[in-house]
Parts: sequence; structure tokens; C-alpha cells
Amino acid sequence: MEPSDELKHVAFRPQEIAIGEHVVTVATKKSHEVVGSNTTGARVWEAARVMCVYIQDNQDQFRDTHIMEVGCGTGVCGLVAARYATQVILTDSEPQILELARQSIALNQEKKAVHDELYLSSNSVFVKNLLWGDEKSLTEVARCYPAGFDWIIGSDVTYSFHTIPALVQTIDFLCAIRKNSLTPTRVFIADEDRSWLSDIGDEKFEGMTRAGYFCLCLQEKDFVVTVLPTPAKQTRPISLFQAQRKSAAKSTQPESVQAIQLIRT
Repeated sequence: MEPSDELKHVAFRPQEIAIGEHVVTVATKKSHEVVGSNTTGARVWEAARVMCVYIQDNQDQFRDTHIMEVGCGTGVCGLVAARYATQVILTDSEPQILELARQSIALNQEKKAVHDELYLSSNSVFVKNLLWGDEKSLTEVARCYPAGFDWIIGSDVTYSFHTIPALVQTIDFLCAIRKNSLTPTRVFIADEDRSWLSDIGDEKFEGMTRAGYFCLCLQEKDFVVTVLPTPAKQTRPISLFQAQRKSAAKSTQPESVQAIQLIRT
């Protein structure tokens, strides 16, 4: 779907993000324009940076794979993964954020320097609209790769208790495509703990972190969650975790205990 004339002129500023020795350029909204509840994807948050470092440090896990990023925002995580993956689909539901993701792709396709390893081919990364929990939207996106994705990734997507059930429904739908496969879909999430934030209706989740609630919802869908080590130098409370359907996952008891520890504040 082509963006409207208005969205073609979404104001943005290129921002270079250093991931190890490499740099990825993304389109972000100008600071005075980042207002309202639907523009959180217009900047690069710390959880995305931590996820990017993990992807680079564990690049063999993502090499020659098909990846979908949910709640892509600027698309930085998907763009870093695209250095190793066969194909990456960046998804979000906000038109202006989707346009920023398109601009991010274009910025990296324009890089001509021989030393730049993040030069993207025209068909390695693209953008799709995805409304979490909406079957029609999910079916449309799933057609992009009918064999099912190797990875579903997302950073800072567990920001609200109220959107988590739809996110889990989305993950469950996409992972079900490979339910009986020898190479099941894996889920990779980066979360920053923001227990100090509250929203209307949050009182019923008292004493529970958003990441913990997300893990519980996944477990109810027969997923096993594994907590991953995070970079030693990080300054914010970032958690990294992966999940697979229980029938496919090889999890140990200590990993399961660590996941449960995310539940409480």
C-alpha cells in the first residue's frame, strides 16, 4: 500500500546508531513532534540498542533466516538483523511509524561505501501494516512467507498491560504456522522495566511487571520462556528473553525459574 501524500512528507531526522563496530542509520521523528500516545515508535529506545547488540554478538542464530519484527518503530532491530538474515519484515500499525520504517530502509539502501556491511538489497527488508490480534491483518502478513518465520522479534513491545494479550495472540498465530516443524518459530523480546508507569486499570496487575505478565500469557499458550544474559555495561533495567512452543523447546529448570522471576516487581 502506497503512503498518502501527507505521509510521504513525514518530517524525520536521520540518526546513526553505533552497534559495536558497525553503524545503522534510522529515521526518527524530530523531538518536538514526538507527542501523543501513538508516536513512541518514533525514537530508538534503550531496549532496542540492547537487542541489536545481542543480534550482532549471536549473528549465527539469525543468519539465513526469515524474520518478522513486531512493533518495529524506526526498524533498527530488524535492520541490524537484516545484515545476516535472508529477509526481514518490519511491522507496525501506525501509518506515520510505518513511513519512518520505510525511510530507515531507504537510508541504508543509499549507503554506497564499500566498507558498509549494512547495505541492503531491494528485496531483503520491507514494511507491512500489522494490527495485533486482528485475524485479517495477521493472515495478510503471514502470506509474506507462507512457510512461517524463523524469528518473531520485538523491543519495548510489552509497554502496556492492556496490549499484551493482543501481542501474545499475534505471536501464537504466527508461531502456529510451524507448530509441527522441526525448525519451529522462535520469539525474541527485549523489555525495559517501567514499573513506575501506570495506566487506567493497571491496579488489577499490582505487584506484577509487564514482562512478567507477558511471560505468563505466553506460558498459558504452551510456550516455554528462557531468560538471556544482558550486556554487562547496560545502565537501564533491560530484560532479554526468548520463547518457543513447549513441544519444541529444550528448556532446563533454572531457565524456567528465571522466567518466573520476571513476574513480580
